[in-house]
Amino acid sequence: MKYDSFLRKHQYPRPLEILSIPTIAHKPNGYQQENYLISHEGYWDKQGKITWIKLSDLADDVTGDLWINGYSSSHGLNDRMPVHEANKLNHSALLIQPDTLALEIHNEWAGKKKVRAVFSLNDTLYQLIVTDPKIEDFFLSNGHGKYHLNAKQAYLCLSVGEPFQGYCYKLVASILFKHWWLPYLAFARRFFSG
Repeated sequence: MKYDSFLRKHQYPRPLEILSIPTIAHKPNGYQQENYLISHEGYWDKQGKITWIKLSDLADDVTGDLWINGYSSSHGLNDRMPVHEANKLNHSALLIQPDTLALEIHNEWAGKKKVRAVFSLNDTLYQLIVTDPKIEDFFLSNGHGKYHLNAKQAYLCLSVGEPFQGYCYKLVASILFKHWWLPYLAFARRFFSG
């Protein structure tokens, strides 16, 4: 399937699908070593789907910090690093299963509502912006607050963003849930308990 046919039919690639995508070249850019230039020719072919059990084999084994810690924005925790430090990295993407997980919705700059993942990994706490469109759509349409989730039923796809005002931010690009209804359960639990 060509990428544009995904768009025409509203059949975007879904999480956990395995796709064969034609590329032109490997295009590493500083710490973003995973970058490839995608060809406009050819087709995107669905090859299958990764099972939840297989995800644990694919997750990164992070034994220390997520990249570089010790730098926090006014609303985050360990959520950014100076560009000169980020340039020392040799990768910008990770798949992890956190030890604890909650989603927090509150107003940040200029009153704009944001979703942050609040999680721990290796005894370190993080508060990172979530850029997953489905998570944003659901939680931003609901009230402010903190929604606790079962961390053993979720994986976080993390990335290091482009430089912004002297920093590179750690982002939660996607959240993969074992069951599609888990975010709704977290919302219902909070709604009916308070």
